Amino acid sequence: MKQNFLPIDNIKPTVRDRLNEVTKEKSLSANTVFHFTESLDNLISILKNNFYPHFCLEDALHLFIKDNSHIEFAIPMVCFCDIPLSDILHHADIYGKYAIGLSKKWAIKNKVNPVLYTYPKSAISDTISEHLSILYNPRPNSKKLKSVLPLLQFIKPYEGDLWKNGKKIKKGVRFYDEREWRYVPSLEQLGTMWMGKNDYFDKDKRNKMNHLFVIDKKYNLTFNANDIKYIIVRNADEILETLDQINKLKRRNFSNEDVKLLSTKIISMVNIVDDF
Repeated sequence: MKQNFLPIDNIKPTVRDRLNEVTKEKSLSANTVFHFTESLDNLISILKNNFYPHFCLEDALHLFIKDNSHIEFAIPMVCFCDIPLSDILHHADIYGKYAIGLSKKWAIKNKVNPVLYTYPKSAISDTISEHLSILYNPRPNSKKLKSVLPLLQFIKPYEGDLWKNGKKIKKGVRFYDEREWRYVPSLEQLGTMWMGKNDYFDKDKRNKMNHLFVIDKKYNLTFNANDIKYIIVRNADEILETLDQINKLKRRNFSNEDVKLLSTKIISMVNIVDDF
């Protein structure tokens, strides 16, 4: 008996073939950048007021390696991480179990940029250190230094000590694992709003400077409901509370349709641990 065979090109892909395709397409980075915070109040505040920068202390040892000294300065920023949800737990343990995830398309549009990681005596560190020593010799050239500052604001050590609210909370953190993306206001916006290490450790001064970013809306990093991909809360029983809080914001920030959309994007950290 003659058998009829379909041309091989017409055979539908098997489940295994499709899984192989998905595996090949899967990226090590996420399509979302996440901002983590420590409380539900902070999360609701972001949804209500957008993001605004606050000063974070940075260790610039990798830039000034000649005398092996730590030169630290505070940079106003909003930080995000580029980590898939399946690998997010360690990051959440350090920065908080609440988060908002926004699309990378939104991040790129708003000049949120991946940081450049380096370490002492690397080629990058040596090059930057050499250029800065020229700019400081025989005395600081403020005009030329200003042209370098935008670069320095996006450089981070491969590993170092983690500071938060004026306190060192952890030593030997491998920052490279955070895959940080960072928003920093432009120098034109900041003007003279810079903070050295001593001012940063003065709680009153630090809070006063951070409050300036809150009251002046030009520093806001804004988003809309369509930009949001995830809203993460700590526990499942906080999902309804979060939705209730979002409902209260709809007259100001979100329409009825926005609230419906956001209600589909709320997930708990417990669900992430169990299911991703």
